[in-house]
Amino acid sequence: MKINLGSKAGKELLDAGNYNATIKKVLVKTTSKGDDMLSVCFETESEFGVAGSSVWSNYTLNDKCMWKFEELLNACNFDLADREVDFEPSMIENVEVIIDVTKDVSSYDGKERNNVKKVSCV
Repeated sequence: MKINLGSKAGKELLDAGNYNATIKKVLVKTTSKGDDMLSVCFETESEFGVAGSSVWSNYTLNDKCMWKFEELLNACNFDLADREVDFEPSMIENVEVIIDVTKDVSSYDGKERNNVKKVSCV
């Protein structure tokens, strides 16, 4: 079988800006330091018949980073008045949100990547 991979290598990045997106997948992982972490896939809306793009963001579940997870829960309309919530990753799948996307150069490998800087309610 012969497959032509085309002339374009790699994934096309989104321009920086705000995008309507749907949370498509939430994976539970563990960081190298042993903290629980959620890896969340946001899929932007398709435009003009072109499929949307996927942007992943990690949410480390420790005291130092809990503000970011709280922002995600607020965007998904969770009631956080008690400062405690019963949570299952499937509870936020297929929820529509607005993501503020940036283009940044990774300190890890020097490649340009999209990052989700903020998540808010639709």
